[in-house]
Amino acid sequence: MKLNALGTFVEDNILNLQDHYPYAKIEQHQVMPNHIHLIVFIDENQKDPRVSLQVQKQSVETINVKMQSISQHKGLVSVAMGGLKSAITKQAHLNKIEFGWQERFHDHIIRDQEEYNRISTYITNNPISWESDKFHINELASLLSN
Repeated sequence: MKLNALGTFVEDNILNLQDHYPYAKIEQHQVMPNHIHLIVFIDENQKDPRVSLQVQKQSVETINVKMQSISQHKGLVSVAMGGLKSAITKQAHLNKIEFGWQERFHDHIIRDQEEYNRISTYITNNPISWESDKFHINELASLLSN
């Protein structure tokens, strides 16, 4: 995947995410023309106490301790992704690049090594399948019709 200036900015911010969110280690990533893929490992021993308080306030109360732990991890991912999205949006606006995010990001907790391997392979192979992506085909169609 050849990155333009904004894609390079995205890549740099992904690689430096842990500088701003010490608990969020990027295990794998892929910048695509219309989306990004990330595998984020959350190390709760590295989390900022200010973030922890914020996440606890946002968490849905439940008696299941395991579900509370998962909820907090997802909250930490949301905080880190919010910061990443904010930085990218500001950069795009500063450079007058038309840009927008979908309202939510798709997140999924990887539960075992087999699932990790499957998702990792998907991310690795995603650029290969870009040619057949419905959004890529729509972009080509609009270019050809002008």
